[in-house]
Amino acid sequence: MADAASLKDVPSDFGEYFLPYKPCLRQRIQARKFSNESYISKLQLFHGRDGDIDVKSVVFRSQRKNDDGHMVNMSIGRSCVSNAICSCKAGASGECAHVLAVILKITDWILNDLKEIPLQPACTSLPQQWDRPRGVCIKGEPLSTMVISKPGNTSQKKRPITADFEDTRKIQLLQSDIKTLQSLTGCPLSYLAHMPGHTVFTDFGSQYLGSALSYQVSLE
Repeated sequence: MADAASLKDVPSDFGEYFLPYKPCLRQRIQARKFSNESYISKLQLFHGRDGDIDVKSVVFRSQRKNDDGHMVNMSIGRSCVSNAICSCKAGASGECAHVLAVILKITDWILNDLKEIPLQPACTSLPQQWDRPRGVCIKGEPLSTMVISKPGNTSQKKRPITADFEDTRKIQLLQSDIKTLQSLTGCPLSYLAHMPGHTVFTDFGSQYLGSALSYQVSLE
């Protein structure tokens, strides 16, 4: 069994330029996301042949961490990374964002002057992520147009759940509405509108002071 190594055994100038190829911008963006948002787990260092440092790690597909993740393996030499491989579709050649993410994570630890691999932080120790959109295709939509159903279930027979939104915004008050209110008799509204006392002028016409309609008096 190989002996465990530490960050002290990794070259101090270690970085992404140890790779035998130049990562594209898309790979750099994805790799930085994986590195910063704790997609990397179970990273281990071992002493390999000829003084190399063997790296084994897991990079999850999402932050839910409910899958096995991608297995990443590589060897760190004095000036290059060799035998890099990942279990993802693009990782057979070692030229994928998961391999680069592991390299960036190790580089960050070295720049922070760490000598040992830190323990995996608990979810409560990480910044919350639920307010961050997961892609540019996710756009906001009105609540009244939302359809709530199981994703990908296109053959369902039952009608999907839709939002039931009632628009209660203030509408324009018409003169006919005021006349209708003034003509009401024998109901609580009519009773309150004919309480004895002083009157005030409102949007509904002259109303008795203390009436439930008197709050409509102009603030001017």
